[in-house]
Amino acid sequence: MKILSIGPDNTVFDPNSRVAQRQIEYGKLFDEFHIIVLTTKKDLHDIKLSPNVFLYPTCSDSPFSYISDAVTIGHKITQQTKIDIITTQDPFLSGLAGYRLKKKFKIPLHIQIHTDIFSPFFKKAFLRNRIYVIMARFIVRHADRVRVVSNNIKKNLISRWNIPESKIDVLPIFFDIAPFEQKDGFLAMYDRYSSYHPKLLVVSRLTKEKNVALAIHLLADLLEYYQSPRLIIVGDGPERNNLENLSRQLKVDHFIEFIGHQSRLIDYYHIASALIVPSLYEGFGMVITEAFASACPVIMSDVGSVGDLFFDHENVLVFPINNRVKLLLAVRELLQSTVLRTKLIEGGKKTILGLPKKDEYLQLFKEGITKTRD
Repeated sequence: MKILSIGPDNTVFDPNSRVAQRQIEYGKLFDEFHIIVLTTKKDLHDIKLSPNVFLYPTCSDSPFSYISDAVTIGHKITQQTKIDIITTQDPFLSGLAGYRLKKKFKIPLHIQIHTDIFSPFFKKAFLRNRIYVIMARFIVRHADRVRVVSNNIKKNLISRWNIPESKIDVLPIFFDIAPFEQKDGFLAMYDRYSSYHPKLLVVSRLTKEKNVALAIHLLADLLEYYQSPRLIIVGDGPERNNLENLSRQLKVDHFIEFIGHQSRLIDYYHIASALIVPSLYEGFGMVITEAFASACPVIMSDVGSVGDLFFDHENVLVFPINNRVKLLLAVRELLQSTVLRTKLIEGGKKTILGLPKKDEYLQLFKEGITKTRD
């Protein structure tokens, strides 16, 4: 079976990235796996990621030409090889490109949804997101099969958009627990941060919807109760300058560390008092499972898989979206109770042990793709 995938993540061109490694694993499931990447980067070129995984960057002049560029590349690919199924990594621009190719070449279309497009905060975050929701509704209704990362998204597809349950597969992103159980660099990291309490961690792309500003306000509030708190922010993005300016305005910049992207996160999870997830909306939330595997308690906003995989006072602490007071209360509750901390850590371990293992996940992914032709 030959698959054409369309998506916007250009980190796949780094063969050592997790995205690239995941695509290589997908390629092993099929005869050929062709990936069109929506990007404005001009220095990328067509490459063979593995013996049967091929990458094609659109190198578009602007995002406005993503769809036409992807369709042009898709046309060339279908002239060279018979594509059996098209899968897109989102129901937005990638999805629209996939839909156009489906109509043009009569190829079954498989759509993936990785974020909670039904969250009211998704619509409010950006004007384009309102357009995306309209686009997604149209595309999903014309898809032959849909893969989502949580039951919450599935329920909304059924109740709000009348998508038949038989067309929907629920499959979270695969998570490998083993690397996050290693503690070889733990002691050095512990010594580095031993004088700080509490040590709060944010691991996130620095974009508006991740709402990292709330964590900075939290640190300002914590100074009323603790003399030496530390907020470690791992990640980069377009909001970094604004967040650094906010920390200076609140006079908490001496208590905050922006450390950018880190390839090794394990030790940060191990030394943290808690992982803070302040997002306005999420899909699955990979960082939460990473924290679970590292025995790091999680305090998160009421987004994504809350009520599905994540439950308040069972494996996470949940606070209302963008509620600064409730977040402070949750942090203080956790810091004052070793019993609660232990309960959350144990609950997190049980959660990840219940997720599909690698072989099972890949088989479920293959089945979902294959059923698209039925």
